[in-house]
Amino acid sequence: MILITGATGNLGSKTIDHLINKGVEPSEISAFVRNEEKANDLKAKGVNLVIGDYSDYNQWSQASKGWTSFYLFLEMKWIKETSSMKI
Repeated sequence: MILITGATGNLGSKTIDHLINKGVEPSEISAFVRNEEKANDLKAKGVNLVIGDYSDYNQWSQASKGWTSFYLFLEMKWIKETSSMKI
């Protein structure tokens, strides 16, 4: 299982497309997203959606279980606004 954060953003969505084009089954990809509506196209491709927010430790903890590969894409604005991350 591959977990992609920032999956609705420019880099995250292109990473998912690249993986699928390289033969990774969409069902092997999980997209960690804050807004389910923005991820409708990912869902239509067969990508698993995990709805959550980095600032919620419990959501992040649940989402990060069971993956073998991980791509972390964070918005720089979010990093600057967040005083501490519990990752």
